[in-house]
Parts: sequence; structure tokens; C-alpha cells
Amino acid sequence: MKIPFRTRLLIWWLRKGHQQKQSESGRLAFRNGGVGLKRVIIIFPENESDIRIARYFLKSILNNDEIEIVILGKGQLAYADHTDGKVKVQKYCDGDFTFWGGVKTASLNKLFPDPLDAIIDLNSEFNIQTAMITRFSKAALRVGFKSEHSYNFFNIEIDHKPETFIERGYISIQKLMGL
Repeated sequence: MKIPFRTRLLIWWLRKGHQQKQSESGRLAFRNGGVGLKRVIIIFPENESDIRIARYFLKSILNNDEIEIVILGKGQLAYADHTDGKVKVQKYCDGDFTFWGGVKTASLNKLFPDPLDAIIDLNSEFNIQTAMITRFSKAALRVGFKSEHSYNFFNIEIDHKPETFIERGYISIQKLMGL
């Protein structure tokens, strides 16, 4: 994906000392007997073929009643109809972003009214808008697929090669969530 020059400037600025503030909940640790994740936002992919596979991933994690799951997507969210009302659905649009490519403060308040433990970007190919949403979410756990720019946005990167199945990445995310 080609990133506009002005957005590359924003990424450079964020890397050069304007790092994200520590999450309100502090650091997240993985331990036996821990409380686990309570509130997770899952950003659905925009690619039609990835959406089909992401629906199966969502169905597999919906059985856990201990985690509040929020789906975040762009435009029409037809895949949210398959959740039987078990998850909250939120949308974002191009108007939620600044000229530079960052996320507007009002949009952040709309997308993240409550603190969250994790945000998971299911886009297998790098998407600058969802990466920016992930970066500014203040979640302790920011998960996404590894790409050229992903280290600037995610603190956990799932390795995905084009010749492998995307399901392997989703299984890794599922294991990470403890499901």
C-alpha cells in the first residue's frame, strides 16, 4: 500500500520522540491464573476474501462470555449480522482522519468511549487507516499482521507470508487471546 507523503511525515514525527503514552491500565502481563482480556476491539478487514475468513474467526471466539467484543469496520458491516447481537458494532469513515492521516480526537472519543485491553487488526495487508486507529487507541495490546511499517503501530506482530493461509495468523491471535 502506498502511504501519502504527509502521512509518512506523521509516522516519522511519532517515531521521533512523540511516542504513545502508557495505557491507563498500565502494562499487560501474561500469567497463569491471570484475569485475561475483558474488552477487545476487532478491526475487520476491507478485503472481501479476508472478510469471509474473518467471519469464521469471529464465530470461533463468540462462545467466550468473559470478553466484551466490539467489531470495528469501514462502510457496510454486513458480516456483523452473523453475530446474533453478541457484539457491539462501530463504524469509521474517511472523515474520522485528519489531513495528515492521524485520527481526529472526536473520532477517538467516539470509537473508544471505554478503556480497552486489546485491539486486533485483521487486515492481512497493511492498511494505514486501521493502523492509525490501532496506534491511537491507547490499548495495552495492539495486534496486527507484520509488514514493512507495522512496527510503528503494533506491539505484537503476527508473521504472515503471502504463500501461507491467513487462517494460521488468526489461530495465532486466538491462542494469544487465550481462547
